[in-house]
Amino acid sequence: MINYNDDHEAPPLVGCVACQSVHIQGNCALKRAGVEICNLCGVAHFGHARVCPHINSETQVRNMLIALKESPEAGHLVKEAKKYLAGVKGTLVQKKKFEMEKRKREEATRSTMSTGSINDSAGG
Repeated sequence: MINYNDDHEAPPLVGCVACQSVHIQGNCALKRAGVEICNLCGVAHFGHARVCPHINSETQVRNMLIALKESPEAGHLVKEAKKYLAGVKGTLVQKKKFEMEKRKREEATRSTMSTGSINDSAGG
């Protein structure tokens, strides 16, 4: 049953950033699902991306991979966790490399622009 407001208008539909679907404002399915606490940092994370700061840290991921070597969990679970974390680490390394290259290009562009403006003003 849908409850309408005093003017008998349907409540507004919104594009939800948490579940990535359109629904009545305040009626997100994730809200009804309850809160799941992150085992890494103890905070609830919502959304579909890797939002936990621990999983976005190359150092933390490396430490998790090291810890998995001593894990008492079943072998198939450890294998899957290692595979996942290796992929995460690879993504983080690529992201870091991309950011460094981007910064170098921006610095080179700024350097060229400033050198060009100095040469223009000296020659004129």
